[in-house]
Amino acid sequence: MLRVWLVVACSLVVSASQLAAEDEVKPYVSYEAAFHAASKHRASGEWKASEDALRQAIELSSDVRKHCDAHRVLVDVYSRLDKPGAMFDSADFVVANHPHAASASLTKSSLTSIVGQRDWHAKMKERYEGILVKDPKNRVALEMMERYTYLLSRQHDKRIEYLDRLIDLQKSSDEPIDIRMHMDRAFSYKILHDYPKSAELYEGTAELDDASRSFALMRAAEVWQQAKDKPKALAAAKRADQLGPSKGVDNNLYAWHRGLGEVFIYTRQTDLAIKHLEAAVAEAPINAYRQQCTELLELAKDLK
Repeated sequence: MLRVWLVVACSLVVSASQLAAEDEVKPYVSYEAAFHAASKHRASGEWKASEDALRQAIELSSDVRKHCDAHRVLVDVYSRLDKPGAMFDSADFVVANHPHAASASLTKSSLTSIVGQRDWHAKMKERYEGILVKDPKNRVALEMMERYTYLLSRQHDKRIEYLDRLIDLQKSSDEPIDIRMHMDRAFSYKILHDYPKSAELYEGTAELDDASRSFALMRAAEVWQQAKDKPKALAAAKRADQLGPSKGVDNNLYAWHRGLGEVFIYTRQTDLAIKHLEAAVAEAPINAYRQQCTELLELAKDLK
């Protein structure tokens, strides 16, 4: 009887040891293997296992871009694990280090979306405002608060303050001009209905970058129209028309043609309006926009 009891006891000890071993983080031989495993765990809703695999993936590579890719996924994983602090840390790493601005921008958008869904507004605001108290020129914190004020709190006046600080920071460094920030600042004044200021900033932005000049001038023309300044709207629109479509940050042919078409209707330049609205109809990405442009085109033809 004693022997049977000992066998059972030993079996229980072995089983417990096996379970403990299974609970340990599985070692991976490469970044790719760990990242792949993390993806499988995420698909199964195994968030802790996904976190562990991603942390190992980071340790298995010295490539900063691969680290950024892992941290981009960790932003989502940490939110599922209810770890907002770690989530912000991972987002900060991507924004500070990713070689491609588009990926950093997507990470900021993902982060603010999660913060909105989880009602972590106060956590985000407290974190980055706290950083800026200690380091007013912290670029990552400024970028995060710019996104926060635009997408979450909708404080466009505060957004302008953060954009101003980012632009000043950029001017004092060797970094290339970020046209997107200048366009966003002009847009923020438009949202606040300060149309003359917005139009002037769009025109100023047009002088900063050849590739974006025409699109910025089209935006300036639109806002001068909203300001009911027909001469300035026409001047900006004609400059944009003469330059042709932009190839820069806002290479949106539909928006460019439609914007100019509407300004030329407003200024009674019907031939130019027809030219651009015909192009807008051809470039419209969805049927609803195509129908709207078709109606505007008919109006332009009626005015001729």
